[in-house]
Amino acid sequence: IRVIALNAKSNEVKNIKKAKRLRVDFELTANELAEPGEKSIYVCITNPEGYIISPPDELIEFEYEGSMLPASAVRKVDYENEMVAVSIFCDGDNFDKGTYNVDIYIDGRHCGSGAKNFD
Repeated sequence: IRVIALNAKSNEVKNIKKAKRLRVDFELTANELAEPGEKSIYVCITNPEGYIISPPDELIEFEYEGSMLPASAVRKVDYENEMVAVSIFCDGDNFDKGTYNVDIYIDGRHCGSGAKNFD
């Protein structure tokens, strides 16, 4: 799982203070046991202060272990039991230096996590 800071023109920036959005890149691996079809992928990005980053104009929620959790972004992907490269974008502003944690959920399951420190 990779987290990339992007400016307003969607170019990668090293300085998180210049970022207007974050892009999370990962791969869904081939899995013959998984049910094929449209999958909703929820990404939760936690900022250095420990809060989930959420879109400024909407609330995205999903169910996980019987509770509703907030998400930073959601994307639907057509999964056909083959490897799929996925990028999900999270808009925002006022990003601060520090470590951003990412958790990915699909079909009510936690499917992966990662972290990126921005100086």
